[in-house]
Amino acid sequence: MPFKEISFGFQRWGFVFYICLLPQNQNHAKNFTILFLLTSSSGLIAQTINGPESVEYDVANNRYLVSNRSTPISIQSLVPGQSPTLFTSNVSSPAGLEILGNKLWVCDGGRIKSYNLSNGTLVNNINLSGTFLNGITSDGGHFLFVSDYSAKKIYRVNTNTNAFYTMVSNTVTSPNGMWYDGANSRLLFVNWGSNAPVKAISLADSAVTTVVTTTQTNCDGIGRDAAGNYYISSWTPQAVYKYNSSFGSPTSVVSSGISNPADIYYNTANDTIAVPNSNNNTVTFHSPFFRKKIISSANEKHRDIDIAIKFAVAH
Repeated sequence: MPFKEISFGFQRWGFVFYICLLPQNQNHAKNFTILFLLTSSSGLIAQTINGPESVEYDVANNRYLVSNRSTPISIQSLVPGQSPTLFTSNVSSPAGLEILGNKLWVCDGGRIKSYNLSNGTLVNNINLSGTFLNGITSDGGHFLFVSDYSAKKIYRVNTNTNAFYTMVSNTVTSPNGMWYDGANSRLLFVNWGSNAPVKAISLADSAVTTVVTTTQTNCDGIGRDAAGNYYISSWTPQAVYKYNSSFGSPTSVVSSGISNPADIYYNTANDTIAVPNSNNNTVTFHSPFFRKKIISSANEKHRDIDIAIKFAVAH
């Protein structure tokens, strides 16, 4: 009987493989041509981590979301150990990330934008007329708090109405990552510069105080574990430091395998700290004992790929 075309596809390693077997002679199938096409499972261009600035854990979808500030400028979806996939490319200069309800909120230049977590579509686009909106946190309800690194301001945003106001008009230092500390009625934010301070903003009257002056230079991100300990990333030294709830007894818990650690995320579900390394285009994940666990990077390679194709032909 005549040999007919056989085609099939499968997905592996974040790519879709399409294979088509074409007979060179319709009546004799011992000779055939194999057509092979490889595409990304999320589109024709494979996604990558490049210039990561912030990382946020999406509990509902069991993934991390990463802001890419270099090509492809985007928000990437990342499962540790797997290649990244595209969440959205509808951004221009993404920085801090915060999940609130079913939306991902993103600092994007002078605006904050929100995207539907299910499909990545743009929902909100609020112009704060900021200079470089960088850090973002929330009260878990409907208020966001946003730092403007260049203008040295802190904004408060009502996500129900899109109304906002300037909470602090001059932080003096350059504010970066933020944390909402509702139990103590304050916002915490880390700062750029030498002997970078950790500062607090009173939720009652917006007064700014210095909580601790660190010995680190250029602090970028801040997170907290379930026990109330804080974690702060710094560029000099290249490290993530752990502070107790009173911001005493700092110890370096991550100091290898990181490069310009940016806006970190502490995942309390599995006591893993995610570090976006802005200088070497990786996101590293560290275990409870803070050994490097998994690396997802732009240079991720898959070895020992063995694809066996079995088929039958009729004579």
